Amino acid sequence: FIVRRFTVEREGSVLRSGTQRIGWDAAAGKIRSWTFLSDGTVVDGNWRQEDQAWIEKTNGVLADGKRSSAINFWIPEGEDRWVMKSRYVKVAGTELEDSLVEFQREQSQR
Repeated sequence: FIVRRFTVEREGSVLRSGTQRIGWDAAAGKIRSWTFLSDGTVVDGNWRQEDQAWIEKTNGVLADGKRSSAINFWIPEGEDRWVMKSRYVKVAGTELEDSLVEFQREQSQR
């Protein structure tokens, strides 16, 4: 499995943090992920590659119990930088606006 830890920041303030595990699910025959956020949100994802991008279809349960879903497009921009475009986002059946998040790899603090 690939295991990553992440922090989401906006204007220098930490909004949330979490961990994600990505790996091959032999029973399902596909790559899957499990994401756990600091606020209690849990998200399950199914992945496929298309050209240079990875597409992740997600279903989750937010900390308040509301269900969520989205399709995330992970686009590499160099070795240490990714952009994630979230589309078709729904929370409790309500569609939300598309969003864009930038990820920058930092060296492990081990």
